[in-house]
Amino acid sequence: MAAAATLLATLIAPNAANAGPVDDQRQRVEQITDQLADLERQVDVLTEDYAVATDELRQLEEDVTAAEDAVAEQQAAVTALQDELSDAAVQAFMGAGSNGLSPIFTDATGINAELQRAELSRAALSSGTADSDDLDRELNELSDAQDVLEAERDAAEQKAEEVEDAKAAADQQTTEYQAA
Repeated sequence: MAAAATLLATLIAPNAANAGPVDDQRQRVEQITDQLADLERQVDVLTEDYAVATDELRQLEEDVTAAEDAVAEQQAAVTALQDELSDAAVQAFMGAGSNGLSPIFTDATGINAELQRAELSRAALSSGTADSDDLDRELNELSDAQDVLEAERDAAEQKAEEVEDAKAAADQQTTEYQAA
């Protein structure tokens, strides 16, 4: 019985010694596999982030285009209103209107800007056109539209930087994954 135990111990001992390096290698393979799986998950997340950021950038670019269109339309409205007020003032100055603006243009030193504005407004109203309050409102709307446009451009610029950062991170993780 003792001999059998010794024989068994001798047979088991070399296998136990050989099992150590095999187990170490198996553990190392599992570790590398886990690292690869983790890198693959990170690449997937970064790729998804990149796709989302790209979609958001596309939407922001569309918003910028819409804001540019709104600014252009508002600028056209302001220009048309300025032309209309200018035409009304010229007609009144030339005697075409019943109010006559000639005192504004002949004695401009004695009339302040507010009185000129009121006179232009009165002449425009009597000729059935818009007044300077309409012009002020249009100018304010133009300013608001320009502010929106600037904000949209800033947001698009920031999103473009995020897209570049996401792409660089995804590329780096892909390189690490391929190297591993």
